[in-house]
Amino acid sequence: MKLRNDATGYGAVARLLHWLAALCVLTAWGLGIVLDDVPKRFEPRVLWVHETVGLALLAIVLVRLGWRIGGNPPPPALPGPMARWSQPLAHGLHWLFYALMIGVPVLGILLTFARGQSLPLFGLADIASPWPRDRALARSIKGVHELAAHLTILLATVHAAAALIHHYLLKDDTLRRMLPRRDA
Repeated sequence: MKLRNDATGYGAVARLLHWLAALCVLTAWGLGIVLDDVPKRFEPRVLWVHETVGLALLAIVLVRLGWRIGGNPPPPALPGPMARWSQPLAHGLHWLFYALMIGVPVLGILLTFARGQSLPLFGLADIASPWPRDRALARSIKGVHELAAHLTILLATVHAAAALIHHYLLKDDTLRRMLPRRDA
């Protein structure tokens, strides 16, 4: 099993971080969607899981960026009929994706602090809010946090659709390069 990216595909580290990030995005978003509808007695637990998954996403994305910048660039795009216009678009959307996957959890942290609440760090410790509760600020941050989260899901849907188009219509190996595989 190769750990590093090469010209033929992504290494095991990049693939693992990609799929862990995808799982965190879907989980955090799904929990955020149902949070207002869960019974009040379960709300603190659901919020704790939502925040913890969001922090895990932030950590995973920062590790993935470090891995990428630290000498593991993605493999070159495959040639194809749409390569001239789609490659720069895909590159830009990937960086927007990274910005959102960092920005949404950071907004969540700011929201927690604006509510005057402490931030749970994976059940190990809590970081106290550096400022007192500010309901107006919390409402503003919550709106931006939710909008950015929905934009992240929209972008993830476009990303998945593009991968499926590559696989089923263009019949290239773009999707296969990110799927788990057995290396010789």
